[in-house]
Amino acid sequence: MQRDLFSTDGLNLKPAGGRVEPRLWVQRLIIWKEPGKEIRNIPLKPGLNVVWSPDEGSRRGQIGHGGGKTTFCRFLRYCLGESGYGPDAQRRAVLEKMPAGQVGAEVRLDGETWLIRRALGLHKEDYALQGPSFAEISSLPAEPTGMHPFTDAATRSFLDGAVQLMPASIGSGGAWQALLAWMTRDQECRFGNMLDWRSPDSGSHSPVSGRNRSQEDRLAVMRIVLDALRPEEIDTGRRREAVGSTLSKQRPEAEQLAWNLARLRRRLARNLSLNPDNTSGLDATIIKTRASEQLAKVQGLPTVATLDRLRAARSEVEAAVREQEQAKAAIEIASGKKASEELLAKVLGDELPELSAQNQRLEHPVCPVCGVLIDKARAEGCGISDHTCDLEALRLQVGNKLAMRQNALAETARLQGELATLQGRLAIADQRLQQQRHSLAQLERAAQDRSDEIRSAERILDRAIEFDQASAELEAAENAVARSESSFKILGEELEVHRSAITDVVTQLSDRFDAVFREVTPTDARCSVKLDGHGFGLKVPADGLAIGSLKIAVFDLAVMSMAVEGTTRHPGFLIHDSPREADLGGSIYTGLFDVAKKMEWFGPSPLFQYIVTTTTEPPEEFCSDPWLRLLVKGSPPEERLLGMDL
Repeated sequence: MQRDLFSTDGLNLKPAGGRVEPRLWVQRLIIWKEPGKEIRNIPLKPGLNVVWSPDEGSRRGQIGHGGGKTTFCRFLRYCLGESGYGPDAQRRAVLEKMPAGQVGAEVRLDGETWLIRRALGLHKEDYALQGPSFAEISSLPAEPTGMHPFTDAATRSFLDGAVQLMPASIGSGGAWQALLAWMTRDQECRFGNMLDWRSPDSGSHSPVSGRNRSQEDRLAVMRIVLDALRPEEIDTGRRREAVGSTLSKQRPEAEQLAWNLARLRRRLARNLSLNPDNTSGLDATIIKTRASEQLAKVQGLPTVATLDRLRAARSEVEAAVREQEQAKAAIEIASGKKASEELLAKVLGDELPELSAQNQRLEHPVCPVCGVLIDKARAEGCGISDHTCDLEALRLQVGNKLAMRQNALAETARLQGELATLQGRLAIADQRLQQQRHSLAQLERAAQDRSDEIRSAERILDRAIEFDQASAELEAAENAVARSESSFKILGEELEVHRSAITDVVTQLSDRFDAVFREVTPTDARCSVKLDGHGFGLKVPADGLAIGSLKIAVFDLAVMSMAVEGTTRHPGFLIHDSPREADLGGSIYTGLFDVAKKMEWFGPSPLFQYIVTTTTEPPEEFCSDPWLRLLVKGSPPEERLLGMDL
């Protein structure tokens, strides 16, 4: 079909002047099992490139998955500057089968050819240098250059002057990789969200991958590339974000202060005999006044127990204690004496039988030495003992013991009487002590009650002062929240002003999105793109999972078409890995190929490169040259991208 016969109704591009090829495109991808031993040499072209891994849909037919189309996409990304080419398991499998494996690409950047070769193994022998082609050079330099010559050149070509606008999490060093991630979405992301570009499980190590990466940062990258973000807006956004962060702390603090103050107000209302159900009118001044009045009233009450009475009562208790102690001591002494006299009387009493016998024998006394009657011994003399019997001394001894026993019994009786008197004295002392202690306890309780009442009133006044301070803190916190909310609102209005300054860019993007969407899915309804504080919003006349994925694919194509016109920083390079598997219907899927084919006719040659991989059979005309650039199969292993089973 000749170009002038191809209809361009609906989608009408105005290619940038002076261009004869895309600003960025890959003209060849080469895979080496080892240096000098090619596995694949895949030529690519400007415009649409199809990579197909057939899936017959039968149990014994070809398996579309596992052919290597996603690996093909990852190798392309790897050659364009991504840090990794796959998850750990895949890299280990490649390393095991191809320890010296390499992948290379001939990349065209702004009319210059870059030869890029990267190692697939552990040793990072990466080269990125300008040259005609791999076929036309005999060898590469002995010292690897690394990837920075190419990535630096790409950054200058597409992001020069905008690198400083990049979010801090990406920085100037990650700017190109962030843009590359948008142009080459992971298959794992499934076109689920406009800002989902890299799965954390893809092993890409991209600065925009990871579960904790901010979508705000990815949105900033997108807007920078579309030339829809200005330094003034970034500065205002950062200031608004800082105010928002402050507000997120101020509001809970103010709410906590208000809750504590309400609880303290209710407590003080009960303490001051105010209505706890109607505390809205109780401000700090009223509460402090009532608390001060209550304390003054308590301090002016008549004294129930004077200090002199307390002292006198304590002295009387001390005297009663001494009297009690003296009575106890006297009882103890008397008891000891009584016990001693009773013991003496008992000992003497035990000797009385013998004394009685002796008294009886006095009438007919017998010599205690020889046993001879005294009368006979006196008359005849004693022939046994050489001692004489002193009968008078014996009588005197018996008499003394009798007298001592009688005295002991008399003293015991006397002490018994004295003990009875002392016990009565102790009982009186106990009773008096109990009465004095009771009286003292009453006086002390009265004094304590008054002291407690004063302390309670003092504590209430302390809480009233605390309430006054808390009220001031709450007022300051609420004023701070009000100021922050005002600043947040003003900065939000400023952001809207900044966004309105890029209305032309958003309008152009919206019109292009509408045109591409109509090409893919004919509709009379208007499609649009809107930019607000939540990011880009895509409005289409239908809804559903498939339409959600389609919106994202069409958005990418719309941006790529604007790159053809040179109105954005986008390189005009795009990879869609298996868009059919994102639940796109057959007619919609076909529309993607048709719109890409249509875009090829704007310019002296296609000014973009769009690579699509698929397991679904492409529309018939795209199943052969020039569109079909690579055909791989899941089996046998020789038909896979790497020609082997990993």
